This record gives sequence, structure tokens and C-alpha cells, in this order.
Amino acid sequence: MDPSALPVIAASMVPSPNLGELYLRECKLPGGSGADICQILKLAPSLTDLCLSCNILSTDDADQLLTQLSGSQIRNVRLENNSIDGDITTSLITLLRAIDHRPPCEDIDDSPSCTVYLEGNDVPHSCLVSVLDAGCGVQGTVGIGAYYLQSGDIHPVDCVRQLEGGQDLCEAGVNDAMVSEVAAFMAQDTSVSELDLADNLISDEGAHCLAASLKTNSTLRILDLDHNRVSISGLLALLEGMSTVPPLPRALLLSRCPVFHSLSPSHPDLKSLLRPFRYHNLRVLLLADTGLNSDVGILIAEALQWNRSLAMIGLCENALDDKFASALAQSLEDNITLQEVLLTNNQITEVGVQQMTQSRGIHRLQRVWMHGNPCDPRRYRRPLVNASWVGTSDDLKQFLQN
Repeated sequence: MDPSALPVIAASMVPSPNLGELYLRECKLPGGSGADICQILKLAPSLTDLCLSCNILSTDDADQLLTQLSGSQIRNVRLENNSIDGDITTSLITLLRAIDHRPPCEDIDDSPSCTVYLEGNDVPHSCLVSVLDAGCGVQGTVGIGAYYLQSGDIHPVDCVRQLEGGQDLCEAGVNDAMVSEVAAFMAQDTSVSELDLADNLISDEGAHCLAASLKTNSTLRILDLDHNRVSISGLLALLEGMSTVPPLPRALLLSRCPVFHSLSPSHPDLKSLLRPFRYHNLRVLLLADTGLNSDVGILIAEALQWNRSLAMIGLCENALDDKFASALAQSLEDNITLQEVLLTNNQITEVGVQQMTQSRGIHRLQRVWMHGNPCDPRRYRRPLVNASWVGTSDDLKQFLQN
């Protein structure tokens, strides 16, 4: 939906007593849309499900919406992954107190009257504590980040307990403060060989904390930090932390993180990055959709010439072009360890493909994944393939063999 259409809809909407569900997920609704949404809610008194996830709604918008909903029949309010970063205690208490005095839902056994989902925002933990202190949440429930309030109790996700129980921490709302517990646990020699922290709220601060723990950990093999907030500083820290002696084969997954956003070839951290890129014991490094442009990509490709550890590197969904392909082809003449290169959904044309296929070194590779580049797939010759790599942790383990 075009965000500019929301005020028009709010102004022209007629009373809708039978409207039970309203889904406006991923509609790019900007901050300041709360008043228009409230106008729609006033005309839909029977609304039970409201989904506004993955927009850009602000703290003020959330305050307006939660206050407006306090007099409704709402059961589910989804506000995940917006820009709510302030204190919404008052509006939450207003809503939950209204829920506590609402008749139980007779048609749904053992269910709360309403659940408010706020994961993926930066709502302060103090907000939950205040709600708890107010005695709310007996029938209503609120999920904020990695915390859950239900029946008057506050339960932070116990990261260590989940790890000890063999569970991952993917999409658990783990933030930098909680990573310290994980790091303390991982600093010991444990039985954990894979740590899945994908789709959380971890920034460079948390990455530095994890990196320090990895220096003394001798069991972790795969660290998945996909879709977090780690930038170049966090990547550098993790590379250093994984530089154990003696070398320990490991895989680092940092796809969909802003690692290279706004990074130029003259960036002061780039020299530090290229040094461990040349002399490192990582076997797998996945950096898809990290804002990598071709200028920086060329420097990385050139550094691979001296690398003697990487078996797989993933640079999909970036802005790598024919110049990068040429630099990679040249580096592969001397690189003897790479087995697979993931380059899907970049900007490599037939010119770059020709340069790669003419490299003697590229024929030592098992595969170069090329799907989604602006090139006729009929131009591909082994090991170039018109396909996308879809692997699991078990697939990665084959590259971690000593």
C-alpha cells in the first residue's frame, strides 16, 4: 500500500462494525501515522486482530494506538519491527487494565484476552518492570523484545538455559546486554558447537563481547549472526576473536548485516580487515546483503590471493561487478583452498563471466554460484552454475574438516 493513501482511507472510511481483522504489515507506514490509524480503529469497534508489523511507527504512534485500543475488543496487536524506542508504560497499563476488567473469552480456552507483540523494537526493559509493578497483565500479555509478561510475572529469556538445553537463540530478541551472558557461557569449554543468534538485536557492542569469549573457547564451530546490526567494527572483532592458536576451523555467518554500508576503499578499518582476510583460520565466511560495493569487493578479492584457510566465501546480493570478477579470477590463480564461491544476485555480466572462465585457478573450485546476475546462463561453464546455494549447518560442516 502507498503510505500516502492512509490519510485518504481514514478520512473517507465509513463505520465498519463487522471489520474483525486489519493487516497493514510492511506498508512502509511512517512515523506520525498513529492518528490516521486511530481514526480507522474508531470506526471498527469489533476489531479483534491488528497487524502493523514491519513499518516505521514511532513511540508516539504506539502510545496513541494502545490508548485507543483500550476500549475495544482487540485480542492481538502486532507491532513488531517498528521504530518504537521509548517508554510506552502509560498506554500499556491503560490497555492491560481495560483487558483485566473485560469478560473472559469464552470461545478460546485458556487464552489471554489480548496479546501485544513488540519484539524487534528498542522498548526499554524498565517499561515492563513498571507494567508489572502496576499489577497489570493478569489476563493480558505483552511481549517486548526478549521478555514476556503474563499473569503478573516477568520472564526474561534465559539464554544460558536455552543453550544448555540444546535450543538456539534465533529470533529470541537477544540484545547486547543479554549477549554478555551468552559470552560468559561460551568462554568456557562447553559442548556447544553451533551458536545460532540470527534475527536478533545484536550490534557491534555485542559482537565485541562475543569475540572476547571466543578466544578461550575451543568447541564452537559455527557462529550465525545473520540479520543483526553488526558493522565493520564488529566483523573485525569477531575475526580477531576467532584467530585461535592453534587454528580452529570455524564458520562465521554475517549476512543481512550492515557490515559494509557506506564503506569506501579509504576507510581506516579496511586495512585491518584485509590483514585477517589474508591470514586467518576461518573456513566459511558468509556476507550476503551486507552493502558490499565493487570497489571494496576488489580489495577483498585481491586479498584472497594470500588466503590459505577459506573453503567457502559468500558475497551474494551485493553490488559486485565485472571489475570484481576480474580481480577474483586473478587471485584464484594462486589460491589453493577455496572450494565454493557464492555470487548470486550481483551485477556480473558476460564480460566478468568470460574473465573468470579463462582463469586456470577457477577450475580448481567445485562451484561458483551465479544465479541472478545479468548474464545469459548459457555462457556459464563449470564450475559456474546458474543456481543459488541453499545450505544448512550440516552442509557447512563439510568445510570445517581438518
